[in-house]
Amino acid sequence: MSGMKSKDDRVRDVKRRATSVLDRFASDASGLDHMSREEMAAIAEGYINPLRPFFSDACARVSLPGAGVSYELDTASFEAFARPLWAFAPMWAGGDELAAYAEVYRSGLIAGTDPAHAEYWGECRDYDQKFVEMAAIAYALLLAPDILWEPLPADAQERVATWLGQVNRYEVWDNNWLFFPTLVNLALRSLGMPWSPAVLKRCLDGIDACYRGDGWYTDGPVGGPNANTDYYNPFAFHFYGLVYAVFARDVDLERSEEFARRASAFEPDFRRWFSSRGESIAYGRSLTYRFAQSAFYSMALLARAEGVPVDVDPVIAKGIVARNIVAWASLPCTDSSGALQVGYHYPNLHMAEGYNAPGSPLWACKAFAMLAIQSCDPIWETPVSPLELADGVFPVVGGSMLVRRDRGEATLYTGGRTRRRRFTHCEEKYCKFAYSTRWGFSVSVSSYSLKEAAPDSMLAFEVDGMIRVRSESEFVRLLDGELESVWSPCSGVHVTTRIRPDAEGHVRTHVVESSLVCRAFDCGFAVPAESLEEAEGVCEVLPAEDGIQGEPFSFKAEPNTNLMAPKTAIHAVVYDIPVGISRIVTKVRER
Repeated sequence: MSGMKSKDDRVRDVKRRATSVLDRFASDASGLDHMSREEMAAIAEGYINPLRPFFSDACARVSLPGAGVSYELDTASFEAFARPLWAFAPMWAGGDELAAYAEVYRSGLIAGTDPAHAEYWGECRDYDQKFVEMAAIAYALLLAPDILWEPLPADAQERVATWLGQVNRYEVWDNNWLFFPTLVNLALRSLGMPWSPAVLKRCLDGIDACYRGDGWYTDGPVGGPNANTDYYNPFAFHFYGLVYAVFARDVDLERSEEFARRASAFEPDFRRWFSSRGESIAYGRSLTYRFAQSAFYSMALLARAEGVPVDVDPVIAKGIVARNIVAWASLPCTDSSGALQVGYHYPNLHMAEGYNAPGSPLWACKAFAMLAIQSCDPIWETPVSPLELADGVFPVVGGSMLVRRDRGEATLYTGGRTRRRRFTHCEEKYCKFAYSTRWGFSVSVSSYSLKEAAPDSMLAFEVDGMIRVRSESEFVRLLDGELESVWSPCSGVHVTTRIRPDAEGHVRTHVVESSLVCRAFDCGFAVPAESLEEAEGVCEVLPAEDGIQGEPFSFKAEPNTNLMAPKTAIHAVVYDIPVGISRIVTKVRER
């Protein structure tokens, strides 16, 4: 391990190559015109080389400094070991030698799966976080068995297979987690080791139960209590579905092609989520995985290269991946060593979920899947063309959403959640009226003041000194160019909201039935600003003429509540709500 910890010439060369890529476009990825395989690999190594000093003696664990997590800390160090494999596996498969890391990961596999070793990863339990990380190992064994499997002694191979096989004896969550036993059994079968056909079938059937049509999954059975629609579509369901399509075609052609069809149906909707700068819409949970946003396109390109009939334009797909990776590499989301930190545009624990350990952000490495494509493939000579999509408003039928594109930026309009699965800040991550590539949303640090609640893109009610917002919707309906939802922020207040995007932004119409006298604040986006004056003219929120009249005003949000900017201001309109039925119409100009 001493060689792994040294600052050798190779590390300096990787940094030099990665810097040369980033220098070509400074902070604007929209002008990126080319990315070679070597350049993408250099960026990937730039994220994982900072981990080198934190590997344990036998290499089975990576102990990173950071905050606590909801699962066992013993598992967190295993997670940080496993997640870099989302980058290493395709790099090895694509021809990168990375001999030192190959040795490290073989050593780690041997020690981590040996019950007699001090660095043993341990026995599993129902719903164990270790199942998530098993998927990364399975992915690596599928892509690079010559690196991670074939050099192992026979007894070590037996132990690795036995340890992974635990996934077949325990329960996993009935959502995207169903893919973890799927990938493990796929890998075990490919290696000629014991696997479970029954578990594989049960998981694949469960995945089908999450498919709602039009290319979209819900993260749980359709109609069930956990049926959110979010980034687990591209960086989980479709990503893993295409892994299955690549490696199970010889034994399950029908289902492999079905996964390809679903991915093909999803792609036209999803491309509209990306700005011309490369960034995708900030929406939903697990955003600390950052450029995993583009992992779907990276995996689609690999699947296409392997003959899977997924219908994606390679020029568009490569451009989305390259610009997305580059946009994130330009942001201050790492520590001084270059290691990714929990947060979004900058390190931020306010927005994190309880399952975000110090190594969790390395799930972003899934975006490097296309590095499994050899450097001689024509895709690496394909130019990175601009993302030229028409302006306008487009329905996302499978997700019950609307997307508005305007001058290279994207805004997502949602009706909120209709289910109550609880994750941290679900109200903020799923229930705002609009989410943007231009402005990140904010998360509340308390409900005692507007400043601390930071309810951007929400209708917030002040009741008994507390700020109340939409936490779920009774129902959501996608209309012709509009989105309707019915919801209640608290007992005594009932709201029907219609969102209608237009050429300048969007119009909100709320019909409020209240048994209380209260105030309501219809808030626009949180915009980066040191002062209220600095925020003027960025996002304008105005009362319309055909509802009860309100008063425009602005306020500064609590620092570090916003995902993109540490300091923000929010423009809003305040309305006095009487007892009875009131109609509020608010115009939000997005500039």
